[in-house]
Amino acid sequence: MINLIERDQIVKLIIQNSDLNCILKPLQRCRFGLFVKDENDQPVANLKLRASLHESCFAQLKNSHIVTGPNGETEIELIAGNESERFTLNVEGSQVVWKKECYVTDVKIQVPMGFQLADFQETLLKMLFWDKTELQVIREFGGGLSGSRVLQVQAKDDQGVYLTQVVKIGQKDEMKHEKESYQHFFKNRLPNAAPVADYCAFGHYAAIIYGDATAAKSLKPVLPFMDYFFERDSFEISPSLYAILKKGLSRIYRYYTVRNESYRKLLGKYFPENLVVSLKGSEPPLGVFPVDQKVEIIKDIKVLKQVDVERFNFELSPGEFVFLKDFPVSKMQDGDLNLEDENKENYKVKVKYDGKDVTTCSTGDHVNVVAQFIIDRNTRLEFAVRHCLENFGYMKNKYGYAFDKEIFPDPIEVFNREVDKNCDIAWGTIHGDLHWDNIMLENPSNWWLIDYGLSGKGPILYDFVKLELYLRYKMILKMKNFSPALLINFEKELVENPLGELPIKNFGHYQLEKAVTVIQTIRRFALPYIIGDFYDYLRMLFIYAMAMGKYYPTKDKWEAVSDNAGAEKKLEKTRFQFFTVLSTALAIARVLKWKDLSSERSQKRYEFLPLGAIADPEPKKIKLDVGNKCVPGVIDHHLNANDRDPKLADILSGSSASILWNRPDFINNHVADLPAEEVTLVVHEHPDFDCVVAAYLTWYLLKLGYFPAGSFQLIDYANEVDRGAEFLEMIPFPERSPYALFEFSLKSVPFFKDAKKTYEKQMEIGFELINYFIDTEILGIHSFYKNILPKDHEFWQTLINIGADQQRFREKDERMGEKITTKIRIDGQIKKVPGIVLRSPQSYFFKAWARKAGYKVMVVCWPQPDKPDDRIVISVPPYLKFGLKGLGKELEKAETAKRKKLKKQRPKVGKAEARWKDVDNADPWYDGRSPIHAYTIVDSPRMGTVMTVEEVVHILEKGKWTK
Repeated sequence: MINLIERDQIVKLIIQNSDLNCILKPLQRCRFGLFVKDENDQPVANLKLRASLHESCFAQLKNSHIVTGPNGETEIELIAGNESERFTLNVEGSQVVWKKECYVTDVKIQVPMGFQLADFQETLLKMLFWDKTELQVIREFGGGLSGSRVLQVQAKDDQGVYLTQVVKIGQKDEMKHEKESYQHFFKNRLPNAAPVADYCAFGHYAAIIYGDATAAKSLKPVLPFMDYFFERDSFEISPSLYAILKKGLSRIYRYYTVRNESYRKLLGKYFPENLVVSLKGSEPPLGVFPVDQKVEIIKDIKVLKQVDVERFNFELSPGEFVFLKDFPVSKMQDGDLNLEDENKENYKVKVKYDGKDVTTCSTGDHVNVVAQFIIDRNTRLEFAVRHCLENFGYMKNKYGYAFDKEIFPDPIEVFNREVDKNCDIAWGTIHGDLHWDNIMLENPSNWWLIDYGLSGKGPILYDFVKLELYLRYKMILKMKNFSPALLINFEKELVENPLGELPIKNFGHYQLEKAVTVIQTIRRFALPYIIGDFYDYLRMLFIYAMAMGKYYPTKDKWEAVSDNAGAEKKLEKTRFQFFTVLSTALAIARVLKWKDLSSERSQKRYEFLPLGAIADPEPKKIKLDVGNKCVPGVIDHHLNANDRDPKLADILSGSSASILWNRPDFINNHVADLPAEEVTLVVHEHPDFDCVVAAYLTWYLLKLGYFPAGSFQLIDYANEVDRGAEFLEMIPFPERSPYALFEFSLKSVPFFKDAKKTYEKQMEIGFELINYFIDTEILGIHSFYKNILPKDHEFWQTLINIGADQQRFREKDERMGEKITTKIRIDGQIKKVPGIVLRSPQSYFFKAWARKAGYKVMVVCWPQPDKPDDRIVISVPPYLKFGLKGLGKELEKAETAKRKKLKKQRPKVGKAEARWKDVDNADPWYDGRSPIHAYTIVDSPRMGTVMTVEEVVHILEKGKWTK
């Protein structure tokens, strides 16, 4: 039966017809049955109709004048001609017109071995290539997630000429929309957008051809970009991305406006359905019904209107019956249909057929639905995340999820917090489905874009997010030797090095290393369309990755395949794919959780000990960069060689912060499950960079369970700072280095009567600065690696003050300083070098300016109002390792002798026992024995030295200590 619908404006007469197989072979005779009803669904008898063929040269009608019978039935007989052709069969009356396109063809379709086409797909191919003699299906490209099939075919005409074409087969509504989208958004705007050259429909399905005859010739050698990725190296892929994103699609993207929208508003249409229901079962009568049809439903059934579905949680149990009242049908496909509001923004309901017949409705109809509740959006996302992660060995804990000593926030908790945040977004024309199988290319100069079904206005960043996320989704499936840990390291690299400004780490996996480079390239091309900062891009990437949970099988699906190995294998593949994007979400969730936490004002507990104090572990306290021990609860790198645990030898050559980085268990095991707010951070007076970094990392480890992104670069920088690296004197803009900003900011804090108040303020400012430095790592600026900060930041006033510091050194410190010549050990030989003696220098970075001026040795004297004696520090550049070895011991001898002469005992500092085994007191001269200092710095006792500057310089210049 024919089942098409046509409404006449005057008499409201309806012709209904079913799918008509309109493919005829040459000379084939066929009969078409028609059945006519009025708007009240009653047969129309004795209706005179006239049949005709439009644009047909060969086919003939046996009966052109027909009359409907008593039940509204009639018949048309048609004989096809001997030649291939396409024509229209028209049936007209005074009140109604019905048209159907027909094809006469003898095209032979050949497919590769093992390749299968459904009957309707073969019919659509015959309709598209009716005028060809032969059609060879060469291969199928990996389509997206909609279920459409994209084929590369080769068609042969009667002249023996072959043309390569790309064909897409999918849902009729989607194919029609794609044709219209190309016309509206890409035609005449992007030369590399393959035209939608032909379209045909059959039942609920349709097919289109990409490209005209000229384009078809160009398409012959191309590959889907996904295949191109696997065959080529990154040096070929990056130029291709440049051609596609920079030179190509930028023509479309450049005309954008700026909107301020929530991420839910921007990406909501990609989220899992608000509600999923099923027609499975018989009681009560389940089904999809026209809104004007009376439906008998059971008592107390849950009735939901459109506005009721605009939520994400429903107080319903699986299997409970619901009545969906007056919903528009937005999409129909095999197995299910979608109910969605007109703008596809407020809600979406998935109705699974589960064997029920729903042919009474079509797209655009408003329907009532009686069905069983399966799941809602929030429950579905929560199930997908938990079920997937637990399968791969992730265990829930107080922080979120733990795997292989790695901690990640619960992505659901982060999603719920981030999704309603607003951002300024570039809004313009986007492809909408820009993934690696919708780009065909041979090389950067020959590429084609296909698939415009989702094209339209939207957030431009979405195209970039889709492109990089789809690479993971498809690439990982082809990986060998996959492991969850390997994938997490891949994602951590993309968080730590988002734009490729740092050297790429070696994963031992070529495809992953290539993927890192490619994703970094995509992100760099996205930068012009980021209105705020890179966090906006990361949030969009995170939220879209979470939205992919819509493709994760629901609980009922997993339960249904418990004894079906084939079906379970298919579900396992889906789980594997979801984990590839879920790992992206996990890595970014770390960043977003830290970002939120770093903006909060949290009260911290501090205690301050004298520099070099000896201390033991205490409950509820973590001692950092002080204590002279390296055990759980106390982390200090200032250790005597004899006190070092051989098991820790590989980590004790760095700063205290680096020891903490390598052994977070020294923190976690000591304070167990205590909240961070109940832990006291014990550091030394006059906190320096290493001290603040160690406290910072400890605090966030206790709060988050993991170290913030960028911590690895932070640790490297802390190591360089602690060994006195020439950060300022070796760079063109010393005032813009992170170290300069840090030192100047802390030294600018006024000294209060209560010294603890000063130190606490310095710690607070230190935390703020490190937050900013970490930001530069996440944003891809990498101020630590480059040792330079952006020109613009919130600490601009400090930067202005730093700029005058070198002049202050020249005019005051150097002019008043004493120039000396002394001997030090250089490369095993004793050599004379220039030096300078400074007393209470007024410039903040006197060390850097002195070294820039050529002074190899510095002797600096500092008054200590709160302590008995002055502090004197002698230092050489860090590259002169072992340059001062022996000086500290010589000064300690002189210190002991003078104290004995003056009868001045050393003040007690902390524990009374000796600081090291080769000294006899708890407060000796520090001789630079830490591996990180490597005898490049010598410091007086913590409580000061009884010796004068002149006495110290005399010992230094005599050079006996160098023997």
